[in-house]
Amino acid sequence: MPSIEVLVLAGVLCEVAERPGPGLAARNQCRWWSAYLARLLSVASAATAAAISQQPSSSPERGPQALRLAS
Repeated sequence: MPSIEVLVLAGVLCEVAERPGPGLAARNQCRWWSAYLARLLSVASAATAAAISQQPSSSPERGPQALRLAS
């Protein structure tokens, strides 16, 4: 499921938990699932940020200057 859909679902569950209609058990379940999905998103976001920061940067030997020197 795309992260934007998870974010929307977490928001809807959070909103349902705050409305006076569902019983206490249903509101507690909505709160629990909303918090769980929010945690999943934050973990996924942190993992993505770590993966991006771990990508090797281009080495100077492979840049445009190296091509000019080799010619």
